[in-house]
Amino acid sequence: MKTKEAGISIFISMGTSLLVLSLAFATLTSIARSIDQASNIQRSTQLFFASESGAEAAFFHHNSRGPGTNFTGANTTQIIAHPSVNANTNWTIQGRTSQVDNAINNDATIVDILKEGQTYKIPFQWDPATNPGELPPVNLADYGEPNRINDLLEIRFFQTPADIPSSAAKDDFEARYGFQADAFDPLQGSFDFGDSVDEDILIDWSITRKNSVQGVQTFIPVNNQDCSGYISGAGAGYICEDDIEVIATGDLRVTTSDPLPGKVLPGSKDTSLDYFWDCLAGADETVRLGETCSDYQLTIRPLLKFNDTVSGAKVPGIPFQLKLQVPGGIPTHFPLNTYTVVSDVALEDFSQRIEIEIPERTSIGAFDYVIFD
Repeated sequence: MKTKEAGISIFISMGTSLLVLSLAFATLTSIARSIDQASNIQRSTQLFFASESGAEAAFFHHNSRGPGTNFTGANTTQIIAHPSVNANTNWTIQGRTSQVDNAINNDATIVDILKEGQTYKIPFQWDPATNPGELPPVNLADYGEPNRINDLLEIRFFQTPADIPSSAAKDDFEARYGFQADAFDPLQGSFDFGDSVDEDILIDWSITRKNSVQGVQTFIPVNNQDCSGYISGAGAGYICEDDIEVIATGDLRVTTSDPLPGKVLPGSKDTSLDYFWDCLAGADETVRLGETCSDYQLTIRPLLKFNDTVSGAKVPGIPFQLKLQVPGGIPTHFPLNTYTVVSDVALEDFSQRIEIEIPERTSIGAFDYVIFD
């Protein structure tokens, strides 16, 4: 006769129950995790499309208004509501300068580098609207532009960023690039820009405008086109490779108030930079009485490589400062060569921010001219 141990059935039953309960809890945990993951995927998808809606809105307004479009997000029209998911998208677009040369005269300023093979274009006409709900300009007088009789455009090229005067724009430049202190040191020696034989033009620049009667006109300098030697002040023209080495701790400067001799194309008509910028009727053949000028655009581009054939050294680019000098201390913020779109969206405990920088495509219907005699 077999004898059963007292309580063994209860022990087995409890063990079995605990095992089943553990399996049940594990299953529930797995289901809850799957639900959370599905919910997170759903929220991520909603955030993605909500943030994309903000970027698309910014692109739409930029494409309809052109270079220089600038909406800071201060208007309710820059909030896109998504009631079905209880989310709001706030978008902004920055297409004009935001910093000033506050160390000198509070002028709107850009500090950047001219990279190898880069064409750097800045338009000087823009839609001044601050609210996306405003209609785009219809008449020429509705656009923003410098007062060229009083406002001066100044371009300065340097050996190293250390030579650039202190300003908030320079602080932004340093924070953006974070170059090592010695990145531009090779420019302070015998740097041949990819050609150890000939002395060539390093930086080509021109200014283009629309004449109300004669059409598109382009100013090009004539000084130093044979690289015979850079002359400071009013004699400045093309910038050659040895000019960068010669300037030491100074700068190479072009200012629209200079009587810098040049040609206006097409037609190869003689004029000077200050006349071209001011659009003075009757001063030369490029502007006749009754004609007006608009849609100015600056083009800067390097023509050589940024490496030295002897030492093998390379530089990131040529540092430069672009400034619009305005009397009175109130800056005129002009367009950048890029525009930045930002889209922010928050949904419950989730948030997403996208920031995209896009190069401007600027054209006024003319080829860029480079003519060497």
